Amino acid sequence: MGVQDNKTRFGEALVAGGVVTKENLARGLELQKETGGYLVDVLIENELVDERRALRFLAETSGARYITSDKLAVAKIPSEALDRIPVRHAEKMGVLPLGFQPHTNTLTLALAEIDEGLLEQVRLAAGVGQIQPIIASRWAVRAGIKRYYHGDIYAFAQYEDSQARGEVVVVEDAPPEVQVRAPARREPAPKAPEGDLEKLKREVALLRTSTELVGHLAKERDAQAILHRVLAFAFDKLPADEAALLLPDRGGTFTPRGVRTKTDAKSIRVSDTLVQEILRERQGVLTSDAKSDERFNKAESVILTGVRSAIGVPILVGKEVRAVLVLATKERVDVFTRYDLDVLLAIAAQATLSLEVAENARQLASDAANRAQLARYLSPALVEQIASGVLGLSATGEAHEVTLLFADISGFTDLAEQLGPRDVVALLNEHFAQMAEIVFFHGGMLDKYVGDAIMAVFGAPLRNPQAPAKALRAALEMQGRVSDMNALRGASGKPQFQVAIGVHTGWVIFGSMGSARRQDLTVLGDTVATAQKLCAAAQPGQILASEVALAASQGAFAAEHQPDLALSGRAANVRAFLVKEELPKGG
Repeated sequence: MGVQDNKTRFGEALVAGGVVTKENLARGLELQKETGGYLVDVLIENELVDERRALRFLAETSGARYITSDKLAVAKIPSEALDRIPVRHAEKMGVLPLGFQPHTNTLTLALAEIDEGLLEQVRLAAGVGQIQPIIASRWAVRAGIKRYYHGDIYAFAQYEDSQARGEVVVVEDAPPEVQVRAPARREPAPKAPEGDLEKLKREVALLRTSTELVGHLAKERDAQAILHRVLAFAFDKLPADEAALLLPDRGGTFTPRGVRTKTDAKSIRVSDTLVQEILRERQGVLTSDAKSDERFNKAESVILTGVRSAIGVPILVGKEVRAVLVLATKERVDVFTRYDLDVLLAIAAQATLSLEVAENARQLASDAANRAQLARYLSPALVEQIASGVLGLSATGEAHEVTLLFADISGFTDLAEQLGPRDVVALLNEHFAQMAEIVFFHGGMLDKYVGDAIMAVFGAPLRNPQAPAKALRAALEMQGRVSDMNALRGASGKPQFQVAIGVHTGWVIFGSMGSARRQDLTVLGDTVATAQKLCAAAQPGQILASEVALAASQGAFAAEHQPDLALSGRAANVRAFLVKEELPKGG
């Protein structure tokens, strides 16, 4: 059985096992709520938990081994293992083959969660006798699929940092009194005019670099992965000794979250003065020798970090700085040129485009999911109004006067005994589809299916004084549609059925209710129980409406008074009426 990341008890188990602190867990849950994803991945990617400890916990929970991302990044996966599972299946199931032992017909597999159903699915797809599962983070599994199936060399960019990763120190500047005066900009030494051919070569090289980066970022939709890939790409293309990716924390302070270095340094230091200059100018900054550059030579952070030649750019989305890229050398001066700055600016521009595409794709997916969720309850016209912002849905419960309709198949248990399981499902699907169409046509909201019953709401989310009449009109059409369905079923020798309907008008609490993982748009209140009671009291083929609902329809329907209904917990009985037909207008 797999671990459910969204469950509170899982977070509590992580804390109890000493895997994560309560503070980091709370922070991780906040980030998970903001960005989505699985809790363990969120904790690992945001450095709120040690990856090894988290994976060890998952492995112990699942009775399996684990593999860390750095080991997975350098794993030598044989082609015969990859051949066992086509890439489209690996991407769909989120699994990565690690090895195959022909003599035992066993496939070793990296996956994020031990799920017996998934393992059996993979075993059958791979045509092997057994699966040996190994736990990894979901991010690492996806990166592995990109690297070993698609040859993506930057797939593991987030995990290929040097040993300095996570040990970066941002050195604060000296107190203001040490900085005697505002630094003046140091212009680079004048150069000979560049020929047209040389200029063209540089532009072609820039275009080639941008095109290459486009290929690496084309299918990436995770913002963190995009930025780390950009860091790795820039470090590969430019003559830097070290590089850092700085991201804003919740307080807006930019701190290093990714590092590249060509040395074995255990930590690197990033000049806060240089970072602030980039943030202030909101454009690329180049210094050939920081110690002689009047912008930086009096900054203590520059002196302590030992930076000589440096280059940095902001990565902007709209007017917001999402990240800062800094590349530097320690011993060498005059390393970076204006052309290098153009290269880094081109890389940053492509990062901006990729981040915008990722955010747009995420927004489109969210909108599509919201539309699909709303389409479960509302008519297409109402869904469009809500999606376009014409009609709003409150996140909190609101009091609404609505008319509720319950429609229940009479004697469904006996009917089900006459039919096989598939025929029962086919009957319900056909019946529900027909009834939902009627509800939507009359402006109602399909609240839920309760077994073989339907609960519909009229008058929410859009308040409508005609809601009672619309509900009664829908009830009459439902009975007519059931008669049509029975005529077809009788002609083909299938059992027929009847529907009992109850309609009541009253006040309810209307809103989106449920857990963080799943919420339903629904109503609560005594009105629901009364409508359900009316439905239960109705005979097959009848429509029972309360006096309140019938009166609110303003005499538009012919009805006969029935014996009052007694409701448990209520002193007053409910006056019930058998609805016959809709009266002609003006009659």
